[in-house]
Amino acid sequence: MNRSSGCQEKNLDKGTEPFELAKDTKMNSGNTDGHMQWPEGTSQVTPTDYLFRLDNTDSYRCLVENGADLVSIIDQNGNYLYVANNSKALLGYDSSYFNGKNAFDFIHPEDAVAMQEKLGSFGEEKVVDFAPFRFLAASGEWRWIESRLTNLLDNPAIHGMVINSKEITDKVELQEQLKEARAHREREITRAVVFAQEKERQGIGAELHDNVNQLLASAKLYLDVMRTDPAECESCIPKCTATIESAIEEIRKLSRKLVGPKHQGLGLEDALRELMASFAVNARVHYHYHSVDLSLCPITEETELVVYRIVQEQFTNILRHAHATEVDISLKGSPKELQVTITDNGQGFEVGGKKEGIGISNMRNRAHAAHGTLQVTSSPGNGCLLHGVFKVAQEPEDPKPARIVDIHSS
Repeated sequence: MNRSSGCQEKNLDKGTEPFELAKDTKMNSGNTDGHMQWPEGTSQVTPTDYLFRLDNTDSYRCLVENGADLVSIIDQNGNYLYVANNSKALLGYDSSYFNGKNAFDFIHPEDAVAMQEKLGSFGEEKVVDFAPFRFLAASGEWRWIESRLTNLLDNPAIHGMVINSKEITDKVELQEQLKEARAHREREITRAVVFAQEKERQGIGAELHDNVNQLLASAKLYLDVMRTDPAECESCIPKCTATIESAIEEIRKLSRKLVGPKHQGLGLEDALRELMASFAVNARVHYHYHSVDLSLCPITEETELVVYRIVQEQFTNILRHAHATEVDISLKGSPKELQVTITDNGQGFEVGGKKEGIGISNMRNRAHAAHGTLQVTSSPGNGCLLHGVFKVAQEPEDPKPARIVDIHSS
C-alpha cells in the first residue's frame, strides 16, 4: 500500500489519541456515523475485519504508516489483528505476513517468558511498557524492540490491545559497546592497581632486605663479638648502637613512604615539604616549591592522600628516569579546585609511548578515583610537565586571604 495514497489534510485536536481517529473519521464502507461498526453478535474480530475497517480509514492510515513507530493490534491471546504497512521498512515483513500469527512466534524465547508474565499481571492497568526485547526480522536477524501496550479491548472502535513499537537495535548495540568499554577500563584500572601493589611490595621487600636486614645483621655481629670477647665491648658498643639507629632511621623512611599525610600528623603542605626534603638528599637535583594557601581549597582527606601519592610517584619517576637537575612543584588553591603542577628539565619522553610506563597510568587512575584529571606533557629532550586538577566539594565558610609560600632546596 502506498503511504501517500488516501492521505488528506485534516485539522486534528492535539489531544486526540491515534486510535480515536477511527471514531472521528468516516468509513469508506458506507457507514455514515463516523464509527467502525462490528456486526451484531460478533464474538471474534478477525484480521479481515481490521483490514477492511482500519485500512480504509484515510487519516488513520496516513498517520500510522508515516510514523517512526510500528503500530499493531493483538487480541487477548496475542494473535495479530492488525499490523501497519511500515512493518516492511522496519522489519522486512509485509503487513499481511502477520495475519493469523501470534506475536510470541517472533519474540526471542529468552525474552518471551518475562513478557508473558507481565501480560498475565496486567490487571486494571491500561498501559504497560515492556523492557527492550528481541524480535525476529524477515532477514533472520534478531532486532531489539521497545514497546508500549495499551489495553483497548473494551473500546468498541478497537476491540484489541494496541502496541506501539520502536526498533532500537543501534541504541542497544551502542549501550553494549559502552558497557564493554567501561568494563575494559575497570579491568585496566584493576590491573594497574595490582601491578602497583606488587611493585610496592617488591620495593618494601628490597628495602628491608638490602638496608634494614643488613644493618641488623651487622648489629648482631657486634653483639656476637662482645659475647665471645668482652674486651671488645668498649669499641663495639658505639658501633652497634650507631648501626641500630641507622636501622631505625631506614624503617622510619620506609614508613613515611607507606603512610599518607594524615597518619604522619601533617597537613598536605607540610607533608609535601618533608617529601621534597627527603628527595633533596640527592644533591644533583634541586627542588622548588610554590603554593597559594590551601585554606582557600578545602579538599577531602581522600584527595589529600591522592595528591601526596601522585607527587611521590612523580618525584620517584624523575629521580630514576629523567636525569633532571631542576624540579618545580606548584599548588594553586581556589574555592572550586586544587591545581597541582610538577615540571622538570629532564630528558623527557614520548607521551603514550612505551617509556611512559605503568607509573603514569597509575597516577591517572588515582586522579580519576578522586574525581580529578591528570595531564602529562612531554617530548624527548624537553623535560616533563604534569598537571592535575581536583574539584572541591564545598567552599569554606570564611576563607582566609591567600598566602604565597616559596621553598627552595638544593
